[in-house]
Amino acid sequence: MQDIWCKAVAENEEHLVLSENAELNRIWAIVGATVGGGALLSLWSTNWWLKRFGSKNTMLINNFIGVVGTVLASLCVEAASFEMLIVGRFIWGVNIGISISVPPMYIAEISPASLRGATGTFPGVCFVGGAFTAVVLGLPQLLGTEQLWPVIFWLRAAPAVVFLLTLPFCRESPRYLLLRKNQAAAARRALTFFRGTQDVDGELRAIQLEGDSMLAGGCSKHVSLLGLFRHPFLRRLVIICTVVILCNQFSGVAPISIYTTAIFTKIGLSKLESLYGTVGFFFLQILAVLTSMLLMERAGRRLLLLGGFSVAALCLFGMTLFTALGKLSYLWANYVSMVCALVFIVAFNLGPAFLPFVLVPEMFPQSARSSAMTLVSAGCQLPNVAMTFLFPIADALIAEYTFLILGIILLAGTVYMYFNVIETKGKPLSVIQAELRQRFG
Repeated sequence: MQDIWCKAVAENEEHLVLSENAELNRIWAIVGATVGGGALLSLWSTNWWLKRFGSKNTMLINNFIGVVGTVLASLCVEAASFEMLIVGRFIWGVNIGISISVPPMYIAEISPASLRGATGTFPGVCFVGGAFTAVVLGLPQLLGTEQLWPVIFWLRAAPAVVFLLTLPFCRESPRYLLLRKNQAAAARRALTFFRGTQDVDGELRAIQLEGDSMLAGGCSKHVSLLGLFRHPFLRRLVIICTVVILCNQFSGVAPISIYTTAIFTKIGLSKLESLYGTVGFFFLQILAVLTSMLLMERAGRRLLLLGGFSVAALCLFGMTLFTALGKLSYLWANYVSMVCALVFIVAFNLGPAFLPFVLVPEMFPQSARSSAMTLVSAGCQLPNVAMTFLFPIADALIAEYTFLILGIILLAGTVYMYFNVIETKGKPLSVIQAELRQRFG
C-alpha cells in the first residue's frame, strides 16, 4: 500500500488503480471527502469565532490554521503517511470554511458604499485565480510530475504567510467595535484608518442608527442562528438569500465543468490538449470575474444577478438540445454545446458566482450578519454535496436532460429574485436596512 498510493502509474493502467485496489479506493475517498467535512464543520462554527475574536483576529487564526494544514499535507510523501494527507486536508477544509464566510463580511463592513460591490467580489477573484494557478502549475511541463507535485502543496502556504505578516497592521471592523463591543473611540480610530480622513462622524452616526433601529424593531444585539428564524423580518431575508444560494449551487456549474472536459474529448482533443483546455477554461473564469468587479458599481447587483442567471438558464436549455442532437450524429452540435458551456461560465461568473457573498452582508443588520453568513455559507455546502451525489445518478438515468431540470430550477428562482431582491448599489448599509424594513418589515 505504501508503495502505490502516491506513485505515478502508466496512463493505460490508470483505470485499474482504484478498481483493483479496494483499500486504496477507500483511502482516496476519505482524502477527497475530508476537505468538505472540515469546511462544513468550520462553517457552522463561524458565528462562535466571530463573537469571540472578531473578524480580524478570526482571519489571523484562520491563516495560521491554513499553514498547519499545509505543513502536514506537504510532508505526507517524505513521511510515507497518507494519514498526514488526510489530517492536513481536513485542516485545509477548516481553513477554507472560515475563508468563505469571514473575509466577505469584513470587506463589506469596512468598504465605502461606492466600492463595496467591487471589493466584495475580490475574494472570488482570489478563489478563481488560485484555482487557475494550481491548474497551470499542475501541468506536466511545470510541477505536475512525480517528484515535484508536493511543491504545489507548499506554495499554498505563501498567501497565508503574507496575510499573517500584513493583517496585524489593519484595523478591526468599525461596525463590530461600535455595535458589538460598544467601543466608540476604537470604532472612530478604525473608521478614520479605513477612510483616510477625520471626517467620519456622519458615518458613525449612521452605523449607530442602524443598531438602534434593529433594537427598536425587536431584534437583540446578538442574533443567534435560531434567532434568524424567530424574527419575521430576518426570516424573510433568510428565505430570499436561501433562494439566491440554491440557484447558485443548483445552477449546474460543477456538472458543467465535468461536461466541458467530456466535450473536449468528444471533439477529438487528446488528454494533454484537454488539460490545456481546462487551463483556458479557468482563465475565462478569471476574465469574467474581473469584468464583474468593474461592472458591479456600474450595472448594479440586480442586473448582474438576474441577467447572469437568465443567460445561464438559456445555456442549460441549449446544452440539453445540442447534446441530444450530438448523440444523433450531428457532430456540429457538440461544438455548439461547447459554446453554450463557455457562455454559461462567462454569464455565471459575471454575477451569480460570487454575488451571494456580497448581498448577504449588505442585506443583514450588524446584529445578525455573522449568523447569516454562517447559515448561508454552510448552506452552500449542503446543496453542493447534494449535487455531487445526485448528478451522476441523474446523468445515468436521464443524461443531458439533467441540464433541462437545472435550467427550470434556475428560471423559477430568477423569477422569485426579480420580485424580492432590491438594488443595493452605492447605498450605505443603514439605507439598505431602512429600505428592506420598509418593504419586508
